[in-house]
Amino acid sequence: MPNLDLLNVVHYLAVHRQGIRVRIGMFGGLVKSHLVRVLGEVMQQVGRFARSLNPDWRFEMPSSEYVEGTATLASSIYSQALGVPTGPHGAFRDYQVDAVTLELSPRFSLKNEHTRLAFLLKGGRLIEGTVRSVNNLLEKFHQSFFLYFLTAPNKFVSVGVYMIPFAFLVAPLPIIAASLFNLTSNRNPWRWLHTAKPLLITHTWSVVVTLLPFYISKISDLPSTHCMLTWAGGSLMALVILYIVFGSPYSKHVEWRLLKAVMIASVSIGLCLMSIINFATAQIGALFVVPMCLFALPIRVKTNNSLICSMVMTCNLVMAVLGFPVTAVALMQGVIKGFGTVSILEFWDSMKFLWGWNSATYLYLVLVHLPCWFLFLHILFHPCH
Repeated sequence: MPNLDLLNVVHYLAVHRQGIRVRIGMFGGLVKSHLVRVLGEVMQQVGRFARSLNPDWRFEMPSSEYVEGTATLASSIYSQALGVPTGPHGAFRDYQVDAVTLELSPRFSLKNEHTRLAFLLKGGRLIEGTVRSVNNLLEKFHQSFFLYFLTAPNKFVSVGVYMIPFAFLVAPLPIIAASLFNLTSNRNPWRWLHTAKPLLITHTWSVVVTLLPFYISKISDLPSTHCMLTWAGGSLMALVILYIVFGSPYSKHVEWRLLKAVMIASVSIGLCLMSIINFATAQIGALFVVPMCLFALPIRVKTNNSLICSMVMTCNLVMAVLGFPVTAVALMQGVIKGFGTVSILEFWDSMKFLWGWNSATYLYLVLVHLPCWFLFLHILFHPCH
């Protein structure tokens, strides 16, 4: 994202100087979503009720603004998480140059020559004013926001606000890992080393899965479907070889609580490292992997309450399906862009597009999300001796 002051300059000049309506990218599927509209109506009523209690509480907004703000916020988070340019301004990304792409479209006919000239004059004045303003904003850029999510052309959520929910998601994980470590029956202080085998197998396999597409893409004239099948087959073969070399991950009778503690610890480290690279990616990823870390429970575990156990097992099976990286990507794209445009067979093209732009999302999927899901399966099918 460009420096926030640059966006503010463009918005101010367009709206207050040239009378141009400004709109930024948003997901049309969320704007048309019935659920989002209902939530907007609820928030509008809450705002009215709060203002009736205290007239100074002026956070009442029309439901349409809530809907558009939600669609814009989702688009901003999604675009930043992918790390892929959404316009010609992306050419300046690698050179650390702040840039925006302006698309001027008239809402009236341009058949009249005077109307056409007036439209071109407004657009030219906007571009000229932006360039002239940027020349005088060097020091202001130094103090401006560069980490933010947009909710409207003139509204944003700063990093100091949106990092709080991520902290609430990740901060309890080390505490839970330590608690599970103390609950294990083996009191040997070095007992966590027994989980080194499944952890080593999982992360070695994830590295192999990460590197395979690079070599597969070298094969010319190979359709995307064949590339995806080759990737899947090569990944399974690598996993089998690792199992043959290192043996079964359950051979040391590793307790499932200890395995879960190590999984939670590794996921928390992965999310924290990913938040340094791309905060939006880590925040979206935490919504998937944190529930898997918290609800992971072996199918064969014995509990006193059968109803709660059945509910947890159902949730675990659902997360085992939805947590699979291919399914997770398809689900995210379906929620944002509409399920009619999603195809699992296009997963290879999506991943190729991500690693082509050096996207942090690709690293997250194969180095954080995939190991978490695989360790989750280890816990789910743990023999519980």
